[in-house]
Amino acid sequence: MVKVAAVFALALMVAGLTAPHGCAGSYHDYALRLLAHPPEGVVVREDVAAALVASTNAYRQSRRVAAAQPSDEFAGAARAQAMDMAAHDYVGHRSSTGHDFEVRMRAFLGNPMLLPPMAEIAARDSRGAADVAARVERLTRQWVTSQAHRRAMINRGYPFVSTAAVEKNGRLYAVQIYFSAPPSGNSGLFAPLPLREKPAVGGGLY
Repeated sequence: MVKVAAVFALALMVAGLTAPHGCAGSYHDYALRLLAHPPEGVVVREDVAAALVASTNAYRQSRRVAAAQPSDEFAGAARAQAMDMAAHDYVGHRSSTGHDFEVRMRAFLGNPMLLPPMAEIAARDSRGAADVAARVERLTRQWVTSQAHRRAMINRGYPFVSTAAVEKNGRLYAVQIYFSAPPSGNSGLFAPLPLREKPAVGGGLY
């Protein structure tokens, strides 16, 4: 699990004005290609993503935390990372191109110094051969039994969540991005990914 503070420190602010702009730009292009042309064998699982939202929200509510509102704000970011993980069979917050979570998120928002407070959790279910409910339960259990991931899931400061799940060769890869409201006027470089127009085709824990 990885978190980002509300306002970046000077080092990050300087980074956002220098070299990482090129990195963010290259990741922006890479993510767009993933979303437009899913890697071979990667299948988007909207059913799993929806079930994950229900499962993690049920856990939040069991801890007396309001359910997180599903959002398209970082849907593209979550899906691009899930596709990347599936294509390269890994779990993590750094892309296969070497871009870390902060750079990835800056590529999805207009102002790199105004990211909202946010956290990302990711997991993989390699067992397969089960119905959606069983697989979602296994993914959720991975997050619940990890203190860091559990903290992100039940953080009252994260009222929104963008979720993605994809499958390749029977393995599920899931990403959730929890966040507070983006700063006013910080429009994204990507338009929100329309839920009804997403491409249909295309256990570890981090």
